[in-house]
Amino acid sequence: MSRLDVDFCRKQFPALKQNCVLMDNAGGSATCQQVINRLTDYLTKCNVQPGAPYALSSQASKELVHAHEVAKQFMNAERREEIVFGSSATSLIHILSICISKTWLEGDEIIVTNADHNANIKFWTDLRNRGITILTWEVDDFQLNVESIRQLLTPKTKLVAMTHVSSIYGSVYDIQEVAKLVHENGSLLLVDGTQYAPHRLIDVRLWDVDFYVVSCYKVFGTHSAIMYGKYELLQSIPGANYPALETRIPTKFQVGFYNYESAYSFLGIVDYLESLAENHYGGLEGNSRIRLKVAFEFICRHEQNLTTKLLAYLKSKPEVHVVGKSEVTIGRLPIVSFIVENEKSSEVAQVLGSNSIGVSSGFFSSEKPIEAAGVPASSEGVVRISLAHYNTLQELNRLFTAIDNYIEDFCHS
Repeated sequence: MSRLDVDFCRKQFPALKQNCVLMDNAGGSATCQQVINRLTDYLTKCNVQPGAPYALSSQASKELVHAHEVAKQFMNAERREEIVFGSSATSLIHILSICISKTWLEGDEIIVTNADHNANIKFWTDLRNRGITILTWEVDDFQLNVESIRQLLTPKTKLVAMTHVSSIYGSVYDIQEVAKLVHENGSLLLVDGTQYAPHRLIDVRLWDVDFYVVSCYKVFGTHSAIMYGKYELLQSIPGANYPALETRIPTKFQVGFYNYESAYSFLGIVDYLESLAENHYGGLEGNSRIRLKVAFEFICRHEQNLTTKLLAYLKSKPEVHVVGKSEVTIGRLPIVSFIVENEKSSEVAQVLGSNSIGVSSGFFSSEKPIEAAGVPASSEGVVRISLAHYNTLQELNRLFTAIDNYIEDFCHS
């Protein structure tokens, strides 16, 4: 397999023409031109209320059905009704928690992890107020040990809520094996796939997850999200929409409807990924999934190369401590958090920013995994470098120079 054509990729992202090295992709990626094109098409051609009996409204309805169909292929869902569009992964998880908890009783149990973003913890722990018991599956050496969850599952376990990839550690967790254990127990599995989706091919049917949530703005799209749910579950769970819509799937969970133009622009994400595959292998035959598979194979190889160089550099600096595994494997994505000894993370990020290196610092609404990693309070969180496939070795070298200068100026002064 040839190398990823990074120049081709970068040309598809207008924001990358600016003088900023974007390494804050876990917080939000650049938006590809194909998404911008789809967004513009919808707004200029059929931005009316769908569902009415006139031509323009019918066209809007048709385009939104198409968006659900494309998202179905992206997730490898069985039917397009299993795709719920929303404003963010956080809001979709919140809506799900409201709806599904209506079927639970006092004393029922939920398992959350301390590797997750607050979006997949808070709304479940809030259910303590209704008599729901919350158990925590704790990380061990940055991993969620599958054997550990066996000890937590009981006949009262209704749901396990976990992340696919830690937004702090960059660790990929074995959700397929977890799904097997959870289902053997008669429970359900919700996975936050926000940090997985930009880097690897999603396959909800292979993994047999019950719910899977993705933020589109971290996968080169607009600030919106999609949630997959198995059809029979979406059918059985009470809805949260207006009375006339509470039985229609997926409308019953798309509260107050949703942002139509953002949903339609999801097509642009797939347009881009398919064009990436075609650029490397012209004339690819087969359906969209084949092209998506090729695209993510190229993305994976390039990102692993970048991550290998990044971790090797950080490990070579005695003043720097990586928060997460320092080895690059298929289970390690290019999300790398670190601290500089005796330095505040915010000051490190600020100096990098003054050198046009776009990184962030703090807790990233992920206090629990940072606490579990033993990060000193004096560090005030971590510095997080999160790469995407459009990042380059030249950009890494700029980052390395900026960190070298910081260590020389502030750690050795």
